[in-house]
Amino acid sequence: MEKTIIDNFATKLKPLYASMISKLEKPDDYWLFCTQWGKFFPSENKQGILFYGRTNNGWIESSYDVEEIFSKPYGDIYNMKDQMEWMQIYPRKPFVRLLKGLSQRYYASEDWNQHIAWSNVCKMVPSGREGLSINDLWDKLYFNFVDIMKVELDVLSPRVVILVTGVTAGDRWDSPLFEIDKYKDLKFEETIQWYEDFRGQVCSSSACEKDGTIFIMTDRPEFRPVTDQVESIVSLIKRFQ
Repeated sequence: MEKTIIDNFATKLKPLYASMISKLEKPDDYWLFCTQWGKFFPSENKQGILFYGRTNNGWIESSYDVEEIFSKPYGDIYNMKDQMEWMQIYPRKPFVRLLKGLSQRYYASEDWNQHIAWSNVCKMVPSGREGLSINDLWDKLYFNFVDIMKVELDVLSPRVVILVTGVTAGDRWDSPLFEIDKYKDLKFEETIQWYEDFRGQVCSSSACEKDGTIFIMTDRPEFRPVTDQVESIVSLIKRFQ
């Protein structure tokens, strides 16, 4: 992305992260996460693919001082020099296999991870200390997650947003999207079933479009046929092109 966009992004995120961190008595009991993007992620509006996971399972050590995180030359957890490279290090992770399979359908190169952006719905998670609950954290920081997601979608302005959060997992992980005013009326009416296990549990991908952005919601890929999941998402994207 262009440097001016990166700087603008930092300016908008800084007060939101400050508000979020201030709600915790001991923020260093939690992992802090920030959006990542590849060096070739497009600067133009309504271009590129932004993926969302639910939450990070561990992360790097970080400052909790937003002046340090979101001030030049950056590099703490915002605009890291090696961000997105971890996807090449853990190629067997189901989440990474899904992102790679999809990305290479549009960016046929070994550096597929440098063309996309990635975030998590949840921006802070317990760092493993006894007694800390993701449920309590979610309730306390929920609207902070909503505000940050809104800025991510506005600044990154992707053509496609893929929420790898679970069509059949309830609406918890997707609910922040529907809290954003312009997306309250989203209806995922296009659906493709891509897997059913021996217990009859169905996995699906669903889609809709709003203001030039295609939204895809899909089930988690753990121990499931990633190729079929990729095909379901590609087919849905084609319906809006």
